[in-house]
Amino acid sequence: MKLIIFTATTPSLGKYIDRVFLGEKTLLDSVLSPLERIIFVVSGVRSEDEMTGLQYAKAVLYSNLVMGILVCSILMTQGLLALNPTELKSTS
Repeated sequence: MKLIIFTATTPSLGKYIDRVFLGEKTLLDSVLSPLERIIFVVSGVRSEDEMTGLQYAKAVLYSNLVMGILVCSILMTQGLLALNPTELKSTS
């Protein structure tokens, strides 16, 4: 079933991603553009600036650090979190 859903949605999602990367107008621009602007303002990103290789490497390392901390905190508090139907204990 998952393969059927994946196969059915791939062409339309591929066309959407193509339009986004080419900078063309998409159906979701009216919803996602304001959200993107808010994220850019909060994070201090200027969309017209190019990113150097060093800046890109730093961004990848920082995002991986944040995601690692998030995953670690989820695992450490797993026993306390909601939606734990099997009542798994936290990892130490």
